[in-house]
Amino acid sequence: MTPQQQAAIEAVYGSALSEAQALAVAPMVDERRDKDLADYLSQGRTEIRPRMTSARGIAERMSGGPLAAEVVLIKLEGARDALLASASQNDKVLGSLLRRQLGFLAGEGLDFGSAALRGMLDQFVTAGILTAGEVAALKAIAEFAAPIEVVRISDALNALGA
Repeated sequence: MTPQQQAAIEAVYGSALSEAQALAVAPMVDERRDKDLADYLSQGRTEIRPRMTSARGIAERMSGGPLAAEVVLIKLEGARDALLASASQNDKVLGSLLRRQLGFLAGEGLDFGSAALRGMLDQFVTAGILTAGEVAALKAIAEFAAPIEVVRISDALNALGA
């Protein structure tokens, strides 16, 4: 694999290849096994997309199924109630936020691809409301496979005359 070919592959991949990746893909590039190359580079690639999901949808889509979703909802409801009953103004604000978000969740749902919601979920880990695993499972609702299309690999290499 030439440096130009590597640069073309990295442009399609969206970042620099590690040394191990470069060694793994070199024979695929040299032999023009474009599909194998696309498959290799697509491993684990995801993208975050908008995805409105209600409480019912969480029960369907969350890893762990309805029981795991129910545990999360119970924790959120319990935190809402405890925070609203707190004497701390900061706690009351967080409790109000939780109340409002749970209201949306009970109705039309929340967009689990929203950067704001994803950030709020991270804060729930910091506050001890949810575990990191629970938040990861909620975030995964809006994460989709993002494979690299073979044609993009082929076009990049063909542009070099490879």
